Amino acid sequence: MRTPSAPFEPMRIRGDSVTVDVSANTMVIPTGNNYSLLYNNQYTLTPGRTPPSNGTYTFTDDQDNDTGLQNMIYPWIACFDSSGKDIDFFLFTNRPKNFKYTVSSGKITQLVLCPGNGLVYHGSIVHSNLTLDTDLDLIPNCLEPNVIGSVAYFLRSYRFVDEIVEPIIQTNNFVNADGANFITADGKQFTVRA
Repeated sequence: MRTPSAPFEPMRIRGDSVTVDVSANTMVIPTGNNYSLLYNNQYTLTPGRTPPSNGTYTFTDDQDNDTGLQNMIYPWIACFDSSGKDIDFFLFTNRPKNFKYTVSSGKITQLVLCPGNGLVYHGSIVHSNLTLDTDLDLIPNCLEPNVIGSVAYFLRSYRFVDEIVEPIIQTNNFVNADGANFITADGKQFTVRA
């Protein structure tokens, strides 16, 4: 895949999808949850996590824990080879209706993007180390929303057009109805999604 014009450019969609040839070993669909879309969320450094075996993987417009695109919390997907420095990302204006990727010989070789009524933009960002995880939360720095230079930081101001935007609350504790404090299991953040 050729490098897009900086910082990204619209992709031509023929029919209801666009097919892209890539060479990557990691696919990232941001979920904010290491249990949703288990092998494709941003927690790419989870111990024992292996690249998908050869085949075609299909995602749909629902909340299925393994394949549901409604689990996406940000309007982009990314793919990269963890031994390289380049991250290709695809930015959607609307939540995608469908998405497929093909794995051949241990590499992700093809993406089929179906943006529904929206548009999709291709971009690329360079990061010096795609496996560095300075805070040891199993999310590499290149995908952390608060790390300057990461793809998530670069795209943090973008949202789905068809989404109601509510602020994300980040805190160490909350006060429940009787005034007692409680802390989440990870001790850092409590997230509520409708």
